[in-house]
Amino acid sequence: MAASQGCAPITVHGRQFKQGDARFVVRGVVYQVADKDDPTADDCLSGLQEDIKLFIELGLNTIYVYTIDPNKAHGRAMKLLEDAGIYVVAGITTTKYSINRLSPLSSYKSEHLQYWFSVIDTMALFNNTLGLFNGNSVINSNQNKNGKSTLTGASAPVLKAVARDLKRYMALKHSKTGLRVLPLGYAASMMPENFTILRYLASGSEAERLDFWACCNYSWISPSSLKTSEYGAMIEQYGRGDVPNIPIFFSEYGCRRQGQARPFDDTTAIYSPPMLSRFSGGCVYEFFQSVNEYGLVEFCSSEHVATEADQALRRAAEERRKDVVETRSRAGGEIMVYRDFVNLRERLAAAAQDVAAAPAVAEVGELGITSIAGASGPPTAHTAWPWEPEHAEPKSCVDWAAVEESVGGLADG
Repeated sequence: MAASQGCAPITVHGRQFKQGDARFVVRGVVYQVADKDDPTADDCLSGLQEDIKLFIELGLNTIYVYTIDPNKAHGRAMKLLEDAGIYVVAGITTTKYSINRLSPLSSYKSEHLQYWFSVIDTMALFNNTLGLFNGNSVINSNQNKNGKSTLTGASAPVLKAVARDLKRYMALKHSKTGLRVLPLGYAASMMPENFTILRYLASGSEAERLDFWACCNYSWISPSSLKTSEYGAMIEQYGRGDVPNIPIFFSEYGCRRQGQARPFDDTTAIYSPPMLSRFSGGCVYEFFQSVNEYGLVEFCSSEHVATEADQALRRAAEERRKDVVETRSRAGGEIMVYRDFVNLRERLAAAAQDVAAAPAVAEVGELGITSIAGASGPPTAHTAWPWEPEHAEPKSCVDWAAVEESVGGLADG
């Protein structure tokens, strides 16, 4: 991917992202840096400069970061990413400021919303902010003592309330200051109830529903194909006309067999015409090696004093040494490039033509998907949460009069 000077803000048009007049397809990676909660802050600049070179080499246009620290400056780091043509999709939550899936109502409070508002104020300044997630895997399935799966679904109405409040805040700030309104989404776990969760969180008026949806998916185990994997069923399910008319992509993907480099044939599938007829790409998990051994590269510092966590990482990485294809020097140490990095680079390069020709709407593909050109938008009726109807969407906990005063008076209308 050639470096570009500046990024047009990403907008949402029906089931696709747009970069100007062209369709935008996510070619991304999950980006976490050891000992850094927010790797896109300016205090991470020296490492980020080196990592951007690898992002460009891979052919990426997006990084997914789990946390943003609004108390730090981001201008120089985001400018470096923008100059490289890299967008950022980010979570708004932290360990402290998040919705607790086991006690969602008690964690829905003004203090949390104020923190999330500050994340919006930080990230809306940059054209290369793709969007924000109001939660990541908050709703999941647990096994109860009888061995049955139970859904932590009481958090869904709270997540909907959070989306409503965040969108109200962005509309208010835009009307008074011109601050950009960012696309808002949710990053879901890999679970069978996702289809229903999507329909619920993307229902209602534009002022409360999600703008896009992402889900992690590690179901592809090589060797596989669209027809034999879960991907084929997902194209059919999410391509139906009654599905909310918003973009969908994989927030995390890339299953790894123990002791084997990932061939990333799932990447080829994700950017094939049948998948692009409904989905908008995805983010590989993950850029840097960690204890779960999913890294594309590993940074070995020559300056850092090894901690117990570092030693654990080193032990976990030992079996992957056979997959190291190259070691490169860089400031402060060296980068070990794994076979996974090379495989992903080759797969993304091979898929470039299909991505460039990605259709604006679904077309008939090898699975017999029919056109969705006439598909409706998200349902405007306020869909009720189906599993636990006693849990209603809570009223806003925000003192909106105070917020309106702080941004320059009452909102229009």
